[in-house]
Amino acid sequence: MASVTSSRTQGFAGLYESGELTDFTIECGKHSMRVHKVVLGAQSEHFRVLCGQKFKEGHEGKVVLKSTEDEDADDSCDDPEAIKLMVERIPTAFNTSRTPPGSGTSKQFKVVKAKANAKAKFTKFSKIRARPKTVPTTFGPPLPSDGNMVVHARVFAVATKYGIPALQTLACSKFTAAVAVNWDHPLFAEAAHIVYNTTVDSVRQLRDIVCETIRDHKNLLDVPAIESVIKSNTDLHHELLRLAYELPAVAKEGRGEDITEDEDMEDRELLSMVGGVSDSDSNSDNDSDSDSDSN
Repeated sequence: MASVTSSRTQGFAGLYESGELTDFTIECGKHSMRVHKVVLGAQSEHFRVLCGQKFKEGHEGKVVLKSTEDEDADDSCDDPEAIKLMVERIPTAFNTSRTPPGSGTSKQFKVVKAKANAKAKFTKFSKIRARPKTVPTTFGPPLPSDGNMVVHARVFAVATKYGIPALQTLACSKFTAAVAVNWDHPLFAEAAHIVYNTTVDSVRQLRDIVCETIRDHKNLLDVPAIESVIKSNTDLHHELLRLAYELPAVAKEGRGEDITEDEDMEDRELLSMVGGVSDSDSNSDNDSDSDSDSN
């Protein structure tokens, strides 16, 4: 079965590279890419519907995606390079599991981070033992790679937006590995901004990674770029506050009228810690209400 899948994947990839039998065009920014409807639709429900006969894109054989390079661009627009990577990856995505990344992401992140820390210690020790015999010609160490965390965040965003689970899984895995090693890179702030401004709050995979990284490396709070991202995003701000008080980053689902007594106490405790409503305030309010009712 694996050989059949591999052969099919190679066939789709070969057709994409050659441009043969293409019947649809995706345009975004400076990129114009010819693709196959059947391959695109097999990986993305969004494009399967769009390429049908109910929409003008299906009749015209072309879709123009709003680009971050446009004059009126905002965070809802697509990054052209991420779209290009998405299109290039789709023909080979049949070898990747279609199951979106789930609750195992945090566990995976901890494993990758532990390996990265061990590797970093070994590398540091090796550099001490083997000092260069010549003086470097550069005036300072080159800026280390960010592990392409920004690229992976943008690819995850478009994969989520256009419903491509296989690409979501791949981008999430690569983002996790990149952040575990390069969390102190200057571009981590940009990656955090992308994660929190291009996905909805119910898509937790990359958000959890960003939150846990800032919690585990508190010195990041002193970085001006990180501070700016946190202050500008209420979701990230609130989630970090919850983590600081050892609560889950996001409250349990199904709250509201069905909230339990324990959950109510949990919220009141958090509010009292940050100067919100206390139990005494609540009791005094109830007493005043009772007095007013009796009068």
